[in-house]
Amino acid sequence: MIFASLGSSPSASWLIWTVLISWAACIGGIIVFCGLWMEKNAGKKEFLDIGDFRWQKLKAKIGWWILMLGIAVEIVAALALTVRGELEMRQIKINEAKMDPLNQPISSVTATARLIVRGTNFWSLDPVKDNHFVTLSFAQAKSNFWAIRLLCKTSEKFGNSDSTDWNLEFGADPSGPLENLTANDLVKTADKWDIVVLQALFLRKNTEILNGGEVTVIINTTVKHFPIPPQLADPMYGPWPPLKGNTSSNRVNVMVQSGP
Repeated sequence: MIFASLGSSPSASWLIWTVLISWAACIGGIIVFCGLWMEKNAGKKEFLDIGDFRWQKLKAKIGWWILMLGIAVEIVAALALTVRGELEMRQIKINEAKMDPLNQPISSVTATARLIVRGTNFWSLDPVKDNHFVTLSFAQAKSNFWAIRLLCKTSEKFGNSDSTDWNLEFGADPSGPLENLTANDLVKTADKWDIVVLQALFLRKNTEILNGGEVTVIINTTVKHFPIPPQLADPMYGPWPPLKGNTSSNRVNVMVQSGP
């Protein structure tokens, strides 16, 4: 009854098997002791008669077989403990791999972007109210669709007559929070995203993007950084090519899409 209730959980099952194997090892030790004791008692050199001689020889033979049985039990118990230990270590490694944040399915994606541009001449477009025109998209070059597209949720800008610093926060599109991501898309698959496009249609064509900008993405709890290099914002009416990143740091650069 107790074993039946304990056996309902994996950890309890491991404990039961450990106890049983330990008992087997103890029993094997007792059997070895009995075999040695019988062999020792049968090892006398003087006998009362021929019957006593034959009995002592039989006891020695029985003791030897008991000794061998005990040794065999101990070997099997030791082997079982070794196998159990190996299986347990393997299971620990499997569990650790499953618990690794990079091996978890993507459940949420948010991002922030700092965009530094030359000048102050922008289209009169509100990044939050018109957030379908201010998006952040990620994809693989070999794919024909975006992995996920985020919409601008908050925006803030400050600067002077020479340059403007835009701080944008992005979140999921309510109509499709994870876009084209599925349960098979793990956090580590984001390492394969080689196209990142910041659609900022409030920028005019050929607006100069200055150095220092960056996109920071939080995938579940994992943080990734994508630099925004100096470039001229472009409407990008054609297909987007794979981005050329910094090969020394394996980072993918962000392309900035402007309005007309």
